Amino acid sequence: MRAGNRTLHAALAASQALAPVPEAAAPAVSPAPAAEPVAPAAPAPEPSLVPARREMLARFHSLSGKARAETLEDLEVFARWGDAEAVATIANALSDDDPEVRETAVSVVGDLGLPELVSELGALVDDPDPDVRQELAETLADVPPRDAGPLLMALLDDPDPEVVEEAIDALGEIRWRPAAQRIGELAESGDPDWAGRAGRALRRLGEDAAADRAVESLAARLPEARPDTRRELLRKIAKIGGPPAVAVLEEARSDTDPQVRETAEKQLRKLGVRRR
Repeated sequence: MRAGNRTLHAALAASQALAPVPEAAAPAVSPAPAAEPVAPAAPAPEPSLVPARREMLARFHSLSGKARAETLEDLEVFARWGDAEAVATIANALSDDDPEVRETAVSVVGDLGLPELVSELGALVDDPDPDVRQELAETLADVPPRDAGPLLMALLDDPDPEVVEEAIDALGEIRWRPAAQRIGELAESGDPDWAGRAGRALRRLGEDAAADRAVESLAARLPEARPDTRRELLRKIAKIGGPPAVAVLEEARSDTDPQVRETAEKQLRKLGVRRR
């Protein structure tokens, strides 16, 4: 969770929540022609908070990187009110010199979901900081698939394995089927972390045969693995799911190590399989 000026942020959020709601109009005596729906206007900020907003914007560029990152969280609330200057400051923060500021800006953009900001996220695919790219992959899971899918596909070739793992997860969450072939290749790359995540994503994409192959590749490692590694492999296999995963876990019920047997039982219960 992003840290920030929690007191001010809470006050801003409370002000937004307590904005007056218009009373319902009295019913007309005779029916009137249906009017086109009008989107409700964003509530105006509490007047007492306006000076704080001015101060945040005026001082933003003179603050330290950490303070700028925290300030972005407060500006997010003003951006929700339609404050164009707050929106512009958040957009500019995506190219800030400080990676912590860029990382926070990516998260704020994802929370806001404003199309004009989401369209700016593509430039972060090649950000020099892996934490920013990892935050980007995580944030894109909450962005409309038509915008997120191509960017996440690019992140599958990221040099940082943790970024790739986040991209695999996000592509599975948004059900981006054009990624199935590339994720299948990662599942067969020999990396057990990628195989586990890729197998789960492939299952979500409806690519059951490829997901089953990921289970098989992980299961092939079990005989030569140490007990703690066998337990971790079983957890990965269970997350992929499907009949082959259940079969592997059933067999692990007779493992020589009691903790491995316990892990197999626990994962089977999670899959809804009880001991006969």
